[in-house]
Amino acid sequence: MGSGARYPEGLTRCREHVLDVQAIWLNINNHVFERTDDYWPELDGSPSDRPKSRPVPVPGPIALSDMVTRLE
Repeated sequence: MGSGARYPEGLTRCREHVLDVQAIWLNINNHVFERTDDYWPELDGSPSDRPKSRPVPVPGPIALSDMVTRLE
């Protein structure tokens, strides 16, 4: 695994020589949303037609194709 650090040409790869670091961190939640029997209230407190949902974990790791779909 690479460090993401960029070093000057001809120098050793040590902390003091790092020019910059380029990295990306992806946090893909492995869950699906399930509707509940609750509904979001309107501003006046009356019930709306917008159901609440909650995340439900999916067993096992996320498939690469699902991760690509979420990123698109």
